[in-house]
Amino acid sequence: FTEKFFVNVFSEFGFYPQGGNPDSLATYGAIRTHNVIRETDVSALGQPTNPAGLDPLPTDKYEYRYDITLEIDPQYETTLAPGINFSAGLPLRLRYLPEPTLDGKSLSSVRGYGAPGNANPLEPGLLFPNASSSTLLTVQPNVEFFFTTAPVPTAVNIGYRHAIAGQNSNATNAVILVIKNYLAF
Repeated sequence: FTEKFFVNVFSEFGFYPQGGNPDSLATYGAIRTHNVIRETDVSALGQPTNPAGLDPLPTDKYEYRYDITLEIDPQYETTLAPGINFSAGLPLRLRYLPEPTLDGKSLSSVRGYGAPGNANPLEPGLLFPNASSSTLLTVQPNVEFFFTTAPVPTAVNIGYRHAIAGQNSNATNAVILVIKNYLAF
């Protein structure tokens, strides 16, 4: 808009070609509970072993697939004094992650033993009924002082990241301090 005020636009697409282990102990625990119940012989208790005939769940086919980040960042820059540059920004960032999959099925549709809410652990049910995609909208106001005439040019940036809205995401706020030193070789 002017020499001192402008807007940066940023986007990022991350693709995860390989799956891996579950992202949390709770997810791993639910999968492991299903597999243990499925393998346990309960015929002595009058219960059939694996009554629903469910297959074991893999613990290494957990896939994140991709994530998308979009950001718009209004910036203001000026020189406060010779050798001291000042900038301030107000980036607004949206991050989206689709629902993870387990063995190619969406996590919310995975059926297994030991489902939450079932009184009988041998009664199959949805293991992760609340699993869904994840979104998070944050704003991160920040200021930076760049000392260009110091023996080692140094930029000091301090910001505060605040979660505005989201779903199935950690809404953590954070104070962020970044110190950049520029060396010439």
